[in-house]
Amino acid sequence: MRKSSRIVSRIINCFAAALMIPMSVIMVFAANTVTVNSKEFNEGDTVTFTVKLKADKNCSGINAEINYDSDSLELDKSSINVPNLGQTIANSEKAGSIKFAAIDVAKGFDFKEEKLLISASFKIKEKASSNEIKLAVTEMCDTDLKDMTSSDYSINEQIEKGKYDGEVVNPVDGIDAMKQDAATADGIPVENENDSNSLTIWIIAGVAAAVLLLVVVAVVCFTQEGKEKHTDNGQPSD
Repeated sequence: MRKSSRIVSRIINCFAAALMIPMSVIMVFAANTVTVNSKEFNEGDTVTFTVKLKADKNCSGINAEINYDSDSLELDKSSINVPNLGQTIANSEKAGSIKFAAIDVAKGFDFKEEKLLISASFKIKEKASSNEIKLAVTEMCDTDLKDMTSSDYSINEQIEKGKYDGEVVNPVDGIDAMKQDAATADGIPVENENDSNSLTIWIIAGVAAAVLLLVVVAVVCFTQEGKEKHTDNGQPSD
């Protein structure tokens, strides 16, 4: 009789222990939720940050940056996606930043209907803190080479769990392009990869020759137009 009681007691203890395991797992997951851009996720989750742009007129050039908390988020560099910008230069070497720039002075980028500007995926690290991912537009100009302000366009930022489910169009890696150019040209120094102040210079230097030619043509036309206006006002031109 005593032996049977012991067996029953052991069975009850085993069931109790089995019930405790899922409860403890639930408690662990509840304790490890992380808020990113006001949405809750779990440590280890992959999240995708998307930025959509709508502009009143075509944009001939854009220079912008995504800022994120590198202590809490790990960027998947292969996920950086710019499907509607054509030839784009990007630099994601510096932790916490994705800088990118694109130029099309011939016809510009058409965002009159809201389109995806850029997206990138991140993995939430262990012991991550609540954080935000944000886009900052440094410069944007129209096809007349005039600066566009926030009144000329609208930005729509979203974040969702999982990876981007469409085709990914990666930008040109600006650092890799610099190294390749430096390797084939004597006396051209390679800037510090983490030097954000030199980014704009290297973006201009790294743009394809055809794009640079278009920029020169646009500047010449713009200058000639200014001279013609100057002449029309009764002033002699050079």
